[in-house]
Amino acid sequence: VPSGEAAKRPEVVSELWRVMAKVGIKPNNLLIVLGGSATLDLGGFVASTYQTGIDCVYLPTTLRAMIDTPTTGRVRINLPEGANLVGNLLQPRFVAADLNTLASLAEEQWASGLTAIARAALVAGQKDWQWLAANLGKLRDHDLVTVQAAIVKAVTAQATLIANDEFGLSNNHLLDFGVSFAEALQALNNSIPYGIALAEGTRFASHLAVEAIGAPRAFVADLETLLSALGLPALSVEYTTDMSADLLFDCLQAKQNYGQGIQFVLVKSPGNLVYQAVDPDLVKIYLIYWEQARRAL
Repeated sequence: VPSGEAAKRPEVVSELWRVMAKVGIKPNNLLIVLGGSATLDLGGFVASTYQTGIDCVYLPTTLRAMIDTPTTGRVRINLPEGANLVGNLLQPRFVAADLNTLASLAEEQWASGLTAIARAALVAGQKDWQWLAANLGKLRDHDLVTVQAAIVKAVTAQATLIANDEFGLSNNHLLDFGVSFAEALQALNNSIPYGIALAEGTRFASHLAVEAIGAPRAFVADLETLLSALGLPALSVEYTTDMSADLLFDCLQAKQNYGQGIQFVLVKSPGNLVYQAVDPDLVKIYLIYWEQARRAL
């Protein structure tokens, strides 16, 4: 299948369904999915929809795939109108990960995985956040013992959240911290690596939370410092030359507008996250702040 997000297209799904039909895949067969996050998303969606669903096994080969896809239960594909607009729920039979596969990852793939680790620590609470702060250097140096411990912590935190809300009716949304802004960035410039876009989404949502829910500015500063220490600096101007607050607002509103506001996951402190609508006027103001900050880099 194509690499990256290009795999998550309806045409690829249809082709895989037809191949599976031609070779005679039965409802009691098992689909083994090997690859990164996008491939696991694709394979999980195919498995969940072929013959009303067959079992699958995940063999993730990237750091983000080892953390995110196996635990969320959400398998989604893209449409020309937007990312992850069609999806289903599927829990794999089991997940097997070999950390030695991480040796071949490019830095942008490491960045994506380290962002997932940081976001999971925010969801987990103060204890995991403090552990992360104490192990930044080892994670940035790709120390596999520390990376394995971080994966276990992240997966445990996310699996606990999912187990209490498998169908995403409430707390499940907290796993989308930073995602809406990241997807808006990629909609305007698909050359931005997902990990960098997600780190920027995490930054934006944390700053927005200062005004929206009273998040302490000191905590937002600490979050900025931690992301930079993980090798996730603020998005460089090379990616944002043609972006504006108005364009980003249109993207956010098109995908996330429900009722009277734009939905965001906001964080006040580690373990203290909320999913709520934010006044569109406030979102516009912070997008202008963001645009001015990027131009100043």
